[in-house]
Amino acid sequence: MKKIAFFMSSLKIAGVEQALVNYINFLNDSFPSHQIHLYLLKKEGELLNELNSNCLVHEIIMDNHDKKLLFLGGFKESIKYYLKRLKILSALRIAFRRIVLHRIDYDLINFEKIESITNQFDVAICYMAHMPFLIKYVISKVTAKQKSLFIHSDFVKTGYRIDYFKKYITLYENFCCVSKDLEKQFLNIYPELKSKTCVIHNFFPYKKIILNSNKETIQKDANKLNLLTVGNFTKEKGYDIAIKTANILKSRNINFCWTMIGDGKELKKMLSLTKKWGLSDYLVFKGKLSNPYPYYKACDLYVQTSKTEGYCTTVVESKLFNNKIITTNAPGMKEILTNYKQAIICDSFNPTTIADQIVLLSNYSGSKSIFDPKEYNNTILKISKTVFNL
Repeated sequence: MKKIAFFMSSLKIAGVEQALVNYINFLNDSFPSHQIHLYLLKKEGELLNELNSNCLVHEIIMDNHDKKLLFLGGFKESIKYYLKRLKILSALRIAFRRIVLHRIDYDLINFEKIESITNQFDVAICYMAHMPFLIKYVISKVTAKQKSLFIHSDFVKTGYRIDYFKKYITLYENFCCVSKDLEKQFLNIYPELKSKTCVIHNFFPYKKIILNSNKETIQKDANKLNLLTVGNFTKEKGYDIAIKTANILKSRNINFCWTMIGDGKELKKMLSLTKKWGLSDYLVFKGKLSNPYPYYKACDLYVQTSKTEGYCTTVVESKLFNNKIITTNAPGMKEILTNYKQAIICDSFNPTTIADQIVLLSNYSGSKSIFDPKEYNNTILKISKTVFNL
């Protein structure tokens, strides 16, 4: 029996978190004799209920104040948090540590007092490379024969400086990038790690997705072009581009209904734009849904206007329903949609261009590509066996 440990912040509904749950469940099903642990900074989130019951879930023990600092989002957000509450001394203390002592986000907290995990693991996997604290924690506080790091972030678009953490990064044995684009970006920063780097795409439970898609029948207007977008309302997902695209489609008298599923910081702003531009009859906001798949099954065309991605699981899911797909040229999209005939990748983030392509693709009546999810997942299994010696 092998013992595998994953490390993550929490399990609130989001792309990386869902990918982790899917992957853990996949490994549990594929290797039932292995013991899988999940360590979270906060043992919370809707996705906890989706974990295989064999997965052992723990919360990393640390001071509540330090935990709050980590979840504020780093230096800038921490400063804003304390200044808004007129806690000037706390803000000055954090500024001194960063500006004068040149400390990284994880050094804003009292790292030495945080719990070490002495349980001996065969593999310890930091699944969140865009959280510096976890990069350091797995190296410094976890005992394991092999330590691996998953790369989900677009370093170019986000400006995330993973090179700042070289003294910890180089101590990992393996680096698993979720797309070839991210692998290329990572190796541009760390070319010396090429022999330790591989691509492991996000696994997805296609049988469960198909089952869930049949649990509800979505009534749609056959006289309208039915568009769908699924994802958290964040700046990275480019919902502002989507709303502008909808406004252009409206100005061209296109009869459409665009369903948007998700929640997040940008939702309120997008609702305001919808009202301002008179798009309420065209855009339907469903909020966060535990089962969005009946909408995939019902839509005419799936649209993803992301400004940045690691490897967009919702686009892979859309392929399962053989949907027509429009995406921006975010990392991973070309890889996902290679040889998929009923898709267009827009090189421009211009809403007019995207509107043009939506109209063009909606009229496409040529042959379609059929996606084979079983082969896709078998490839992930094969690579995982080799990388983690399972």
